[in-house]
Amino acid sequence: MFESIATAAAAAATIAVLVAVARVGGRCTEKFGQPGVIGEIGVGILLGPSIVGKIWPGAWERAFDGVTVGWIERLSSAALILFLFEAGRAIDPQLLRAVGRKALIISNAAFLLPAGLGAAIAAWMHEEYSPSADRLPFILFVAAAMSVTALPVLIRILEAAGQQGTSLGVLAVGCALVDDVTAWSLFACVSALVTASGGWDVAGTIGASAALAVTLLFVVRPAVARMSRPPDWVLLALAFGSAAITDALGTHLAFGAFLAGLTVPRSMGVAPSIWARLAPLVLPIVFVRAGLATRFDLLGTAHEWVLVILITAAACLGKVGAGTIAAHWTGEPWSRAASLGVLLNARGVTELVLLTAGLHLGVITDVVYSMFVVMALVTTAVTMPLLRRTLRVELGAASRSVVRSHSTPPRTSLRLRPGTICDSNGVDRRPARRDGKEPQI
Repeated sequence: MFESIATAAAAAATIAVLVAVARVGGRCTEKFGQPGVIGEIGVGILLGPSIVGKIWPGAWERAFDGVTVGWIERLSSAALILFLFEAGRAIDPQLLRAVGRKALIISNAAFLLPAGLGAAIAAWMHEEYSPSADRLPFILFVAAAMSVTALPVLIRILEAAGQQGTSLGVLAVGCALVDDVTAWSLFACVSALVTASGGWDVAGTIGASAALAVTLLFVVRPAVARMSRPPDWVLLALAFGSAAITDALGTHLAFGAFLAGLTVPRSMGVAPSIWARLAPLVLPIVFVRAGLATRFDLLGTAHEWVLVILITAAACLGKVGAGTIAAHWTGEPWSRAASLGVLLNARGVTELVLLTAGLHLGVITDVVYSMFVVMALVTTAVTMPLLRRTLRVELGAASRSVVRSHSTPPRTSLRLRPGTICDSNGVDRRPARRDGKEPQI
């Protein structure tokens, strides 16, 4: 008994140290203008098997024994549920109606092009890097992983750039909301394909999940809306209960937690923010878990790193390119369209949550997981520098437009005779003659 208590205490101490160090790493990267998620993942990678595990293998195995890793997995799953519950709550139907057709066009373009590029890459790498997974679920999962946008990271970047609440910020958030709903719906289909045993089983799984979604949105949601202030235990029971149901159905707990968040959106004004109190404690565990699972030591050949570069380039070009062109097609100037494309390229925390779910599901291997972690870090890290540049270009274009508008004389409809001298307002400024006749030139 005393031995089990000591083991549990050691595991708790290890996890507490991990959370503290991860938060320090996050604060350090925030000092350099980068999202804190990059530093928190970096701590996990540093303390993982690729670095510390290679330098001090004995100490690493003692620190991350079976009990500690088990608790990290459990807490990571709980944090995953809470994060996706809050991500669902961030979906504001009023905002989606406000941005309307433009957001749908841009978000669909910024989803479909990287998804298509990801599907092509996945079809090529499936046999070598994930042969144990079925081909179709693997391709669909990679397509979703290439197309997702990290809404929490995007909101923080908008705040840091002073763009929250602007037309650019509202449109970017609307596009990210549509992308997230599409990505998690696609992941639910992937999970159904992986866990089901046949075509009818897949149809039954998706049908049962759709029935749950209808029940939550059209039965539970109105009931919650009638509560002036739902207690925290109701919201937690809704999040974890919905996650447990979809996990049992085979569409993964992530989809259920996201659906539960859609049931009590923030725009209803009835749900207190559980996440604001729990995020500093539990979210770093997800990032540390992501870092610990990243195996750079498995990326041991030049071919694998070339594939990492290809994945990252396709993700950036697909997201930024499609978002920019679609935004310009809907009427945005090129500079603002480029800013929107850059913002949608931030994958960050949502990408890592999706990758972790895929790894647990068995649809990707540790090698593929590590490749996409690199892509998530790079696409998130370049967002803020690129956004500053595109905003400077947009400001410069606006300044030049103002200068031209003040320096260009207004046009007049007067038809003047040859030899007439007049000012910009069409007034004749020739000196008058004493004899009253017009001066001749």
